[in-house]
Amino acid sequence: MDDKLEATDDNYGSKGIIEALIRVKSRIGAIAKDAKNQQQKYDYRSIDAIYNHVQPLMSQCGILTIFDVVDREREMVQTAKGGTLVYTLVKVEYRLICQADGSWLYVNVYGEGMDSGDKSTAKAMTAAHKCVLTQILELPYSEVDPDANSPEWAIAHVDRRVPDADVAKIKRAWVRVNPEVGADAPTDGAKRAERHREFCKWAVRVVGGSEAWDVDREWTSDRYNTCFDELDKDGAFLEENTSG
Repeated sequence: MDDKLEATDDNYGSKGIIEALIRVKSRIGAIAKDAKNQQQKYDYRSIDAIYNHVQPLMSQCGILTIFDVVDREREMVQTAKGGTLVYTLVKVEYRLICQADGSWLYVNVYGEGMDSGDKSTAKAMTAAHKCVLTQILELPYSEVDPDANSPEWAIAHVDRRVPDADVAKIKRAWVRVNPEVGADAPTDGAKRAERHREFCKWAVRVVGGSEAWDVDREWTSDRYNTCFDELDKDGAFLEENTSG
């Protein structure tokens, strides 16, 4: 192997790779949003558009990109419709190496991806690479800045659904601190339904906010913790009486 192509600590961030990247940036031009997210109804710039635009210039300017996955986290998440997806977060180190003198730069970046099958890691890797190319080369849009809008996620991958057993504990504690509703479960169906309606009204009031939610099926950790704190104002009372 030609010695001048070796990427060593001595030539990190030296002249060759910097000049090569500047040549790419000077020729890159704007890349328009060419694709549309059909679910959330917004336009975006696809990775294919970026690759098709960037790869020829990177080759012409003698820049090689290699990568190493430094870390990966995976978890199962629930969709708004009750399905499941695999959520993957990767931390990737990219090295940009100059062919002319072996000088190089590196950058660490995170990427996220979700998929119902086996593609979440690939999607996370794509997101990471897209981020590197977009930010290092400062790829311009031919339209408005993407931060002008912030589409909401279709699923909550951090605020996961609370188990039914924990929701039951909250409801039992609510009964204890509201003796007027009766300590024992009503045997009459209409009275049971009425007590449940009162509990739902209480939970929605305590959680607050303008977002409508189904108390029977949409208990997230934030909502659970808010109601727990409301019931636990007397310190250990809730913990002592809901442990079983």
